[in-house]
Amino acid sequence: MNTKFSDWAMQWLEMMKPTVKGNTYAASYKNPVEKHLIPYFKKKKLKEIRQTDVQLYINTIASSFALDTVKKHKSCLFQIFETAIDNNLCDRNPARLLKIPKTKERIEKFVYTDEQTQLVFNYGYMHRFGTEVQFMLDTGVSRGELLAIRWSDIDFEKHVVYIRHGAAIVPCDETGKLITVIGEPKNSYRKRPIPLRKELCRILKGLPRRSEFVFCNANGNVCNPRTWQRRHFDVFMAEMQKYYAESGIDIPTVCPHQLRHTRLSLWVNSGKNPIAAAKAGGHSNMNMLLKRYVHTNIEELREQLGIDRDFSENSDLPPEF
Repeated sequence: MNTKFSDWAMQWLEMMKPTVKGNTYAASYKNPVEKHLIPYFKKKKLKEIRQTDVQLYINTIASSFALDTVKKHKSCLFQIFETAIDNNLCDRNPARLLKIPKTKERIEKFVYTDEQTQLVFNYGYMHRFGTEVQFMLDTGVSRGELLAIRWSDIDFEKHVVYIRHGAAIVPCDETGKLITVIGEPKNSYRKRPIPLRKELCRILKGLPRRSEFVFCNANGNVCNPRTWQRRHFDVFMAEMQKYYAESGIDIPTVCPHQLRHTRLSLWVNSGKNPIAAAKAGGHSNMNMLLKRYVHTNIEELREQLGIDRDFSENSDLPPEF
């Protein structure tokens, strides 16, 4: 009954490791425990940790981390103590009744408008990394999904790409160094077909087939997602912004996930079937799509509701109404 938190947390990690996928283990278990929980609770005995101690920890990280991250830490704490009870190492779970503090209102991520999306797509014809960006803009795939696409995943006759895998960065079991692996999606609904526009199919057909992967590195292997973003995506964004700036056009740069936000938001905000958009985006239900990816464009909202923007001169309503 004198087991230290740090010792049991490491043992718990070993128990969890074979039960989940490598990238899930690294992001949702190993990282929170080794980089945050153990440094905070250190060698304190399990039986001496009170609910107030754990709640104070949650309060502390809630001011610095995103809600999803706080939930991961909360889940790890609950499971660490719950399994400790099962193994007679403590007699209560101080993480059972934790409350996540209210945090700042979620900041809506920037997405491109229809016009900006077309400008980005058009610049893709001129850039050496343009097809990768065009593919993401057209389909809404994630960075990891894009880099795992093989030529065999594309049916050019039916104009469909089948998302079956994802590229992820995980620690190597033997060396501990980060490596890039191809694995199946965490959830079955992320495996999905996505219809392709004929124009995108035409662009893809013109690419050289240097490897089994459509978008591979110089050696023909799967790209490291972080390296790809730094050497391909960020380069494209910077050079695109400079190109349009010379013509007096301001196009903001974004991260890969914001292209996904853009595509799914454009589908729904333009009146496309939200259920179809959810399926193409790999979401389990429409509610998740609407919560995460629908962004308010006031002019699109006005048009969809049929509201005239002009006011009568004799109206009693104030101009700012």
